[in-house]
Amino acid sequence: MSEFSIVLASGSPRRRELLRNLGLDFVVLPAGADVEPSMHDYSSLEQAARSVEASARAKAVAVARGLAKTAGPHLVIGADTAVRFNRHMLGKPHSEAEARDMLRRLSGRWHCVLSGVCICREGGGECRCAHAVTRVRFRPIGEEEIGAYVATGLPLDKAGAYGIQDMASLFVEKIDGCYFNVMGLPLSVLDRLLKEFGFSILSAAKQCRQ
Repeated sequence: MSEFSIVLASGSPRRRELLRNLGLDFVVLPAGADVEPSMHDYSSLEQAARSVEASARAKAVAVARGLAKTAGPHLVIGADTAVRFNRHMLGKPHSEAEARDMLRRLSGRWHCVLSGVCICREGGGECRCAHAVTRVRFRPIGEEEIGAYVATGLPLDKAGAYGIQDMASLFVEKIDGCYFNVMGLPLSVLDRLLKEFGFSILSAAKQCRQ
């Protein structure tokens, strides 16, 4: 098993759940400031991907620098997820009205979910970053359904104002790509980046169960 300790630089309960489901031991140290993609004009997926990767890197580096003088070695996982629709990036809604507006825009249409993932060594000097893209299509959603979903409060802490793992699963008609990416952490990408540092999730999880 690798000697690295795993640190998740995110307060997202969905990301914690995904890592727990893998059987990993890890600690949670959220970055001080949650850097979100802004709703600018991104004419290409490449530009959007650079945005979420940069945000994931900023989170991972911020936490990794704080670990520079602690007993290590550590690998810090930073991640950022956003929804791209009609050349705009949709982050987390700031109000119920904004959440309703986002869901109206996504209703009956395809959109892309992008997640950037970055792994940093303690100190933040060595980082590896990548991203995943998943296409999701919503069925047409009525105003009553949108209002009922927003009233649950579930959309307010999620990019694009929905969580594919919660009641919004009722809206999802088709998906093309990684499901876990839509939850906020593409696990195949995470596994590949950790392996570049010599860390095997399968080996670490097996060791944790012993």
